[in-house]
Amino acid sequence: MRVLALAPALALLSLAACQNEPVETVADVEDQSGGEIVTTPVDPNAVPVNVPETPMTNVPADAAAAPAAEETPAQ
Repeated sequence: MRVLALAPALALLSLAACQNEPVETVADVEDQSGGEIVTTPVDPNAVPVNVPETPMTNVPADAAAAPAAEETPAQ
């Protein structure tokens, strides 16, 4: 009877032993947000994507304070 009570725990331990080791990847970018950068290993079958190098800029203070254009509600 005691063996049957331990069966679920033994099954979980055997599954945990079969897990792959985590792969550590390093990003060649600087984290400016103070958060955590999530990376994945390079996939040789991945489709290449060209990402534009557009710098981020803040909204000018006068544009942020301006009210949005008023719209008439749909009837």
